[in-house]
Amino acid sequence: MLTKIIWYLSLVAVTLVLVIPKYRSKLRYFLSFILYGIVMVVGSAIYLVRFMFKGPSYSNSCDFTTVFRCCRWCMGLQPRIYGLDTYDDKQQYIFVINHQSFIDVLSLCDLWREPSSVIAKEVLRYFGPVGLIMHYCKMIFIRRSNHEKALEVMREAAELVKRDKINLFMFPEGTRCNTGRLMPFKKGAFHLAIQTQIPIQPIVISCYNKFLNHSERLYSPGLFHPVDGTASPVYLSFKVTLQNNLIVANRFLFIDSLSYFLGLI
Repeated sequence: MLTKIIWYLSLVAVTLVLVIPKYRSKLRYFLSFILYGIVMVVGSAIYLVRFMFKGPSYSNSCDFTTVFRCCRWCMGLQPRIYGLDTYDDKQQYIFVINHQSFIDVLSLCDLWREPSSVIAKEVLRYFGPVGLIMHYCKMIFIRRSNHEKALEVMREAAELVKRDKINLFMFPEGTRCNTGRLMPFKKGAFHLAIQTQIPIQPIVISCYNKFLNHSERLYSPGLFHPVDGTASPVYLSFKVTLQNNLIVANRFLFIDSLSYFLGLI
């Protein structure tokens, strides 16, 4: 029943999005993201009832990927993912991902598996039913403006990774950047990888500029290449120190993949 309601909403949404003429891309932009918000809120409210009886669990996040897939379909997005054939779904990873937009999460549904969690901004905790869903999915909230509390959260995250054997998704840039360029990486993910001895798996989301421009309010749904997981996982040891060359090496890996998607190499 819950799934049917969401799929009916998505069917209406995708129909409206695709029938709007291309020259009215600004209207399509606003309509697409309004529908994205509606499906997220309605889907969150529906699943929230179920999760309240079940309680917080990592399995909830796997169930909730249904809503993300509905949002993706509703927006007319058709992701193409590289590297799944080499992806070891039995290995525990710390995933590091470049961050461009709040639709990044729609690209990660195919990589998400139980048990997994993500480190997110604390402000998302207060986003109504969506924030409550994140609580019941056992997401980890961090307040980056408070350095001491942020360090405490990272220590707790390291304990969870080791104790619950979770896969952790992190955005090392720390904030969104939709210019197609990478911002400097923060050290948290690398500290965590060394502390827990869990390999880092880089995940590169291709630049959205070909179909999405937030500043000009332009959006063209269709096929896109969101995720490149072909890079080999990076194994760190206690002997490895957090020198700049470690972070720079990972950053260049991302730049190399992004350049490929942009046709620069």
